[in-house]
Amino acid sequence: MPLRLRCGHCQLSVSVGWFHYHSFESGYGGCSLLVCESCGTQHWLEHALRNRGPEFYSIYSATIANVPSEARIKLAGWLRRKHGVSLSDALESVRQPPVIVAHRARDHEIERLHASLSEMGLVLTKTEVDRDVNPVFGPILQDRLSFAQGPVFGPDSATQIGCVLIEGPPPKHYLQCQHCERGDLLGELDTGELCPSCKTSTLVVDSEWIT
Repeated sequence: MPLRLRCGHCQLSVSVGWFHYHSFESGYGGCSLLVCESCGTQHWLEHALRNRGPEFYSIYSATIANVPSEARIKLAGWLRRKHGVSLSDALESVRQPPVIVAHRARDHEIERLHASLSEMGLVLTKTEVDRDVNPVFGPILQDRLSFAQGPVFGPDSATQIGCVLIEGPPPKHYLQCQHCERGDLLGELDTGELCPSCKTSTLVVDSEWIT
């Protein structure tokens, strides 16, 4: 959970913590809020997705070609629960296979159907009927470190002015401040810690939020 901290003396305003994104088309999944231990400049480390999935997702129909007599009542009950069909329609379907149990389903849905129906001794057959484009698909990117022009004092939020790409996923304490080029970047600052800018007062929580 990200925290916004403030120094009671110099009014330095910084944010620390981590949050995830709600869409991943950019190739990044979340962001760590980092602060220079030497000058207090705000940084943002965006975490590149390590796996963006396949370019397309297969869409399947799922059918049961043969329904043994001892499984008909169970399957009819399953059809009524899952698809809301009437009892007469469910019984008619199981007496005249193949029984369509899904018109459009992805792999994980097919797996759930297989697990559920195999308990009744039924064999599921899947047939690819379509493919959906994966909006997240793309090249694997590098982690991206953005930074502010310098420390921010007062109620204003820091503004990103530039960014650099990070080779691989190094530990945060190996990342150096892009402003003063002296301090390591910290992802955790507790209330009561000494302000990294003025070094004379402690930090207090100004606000917090949940993503």
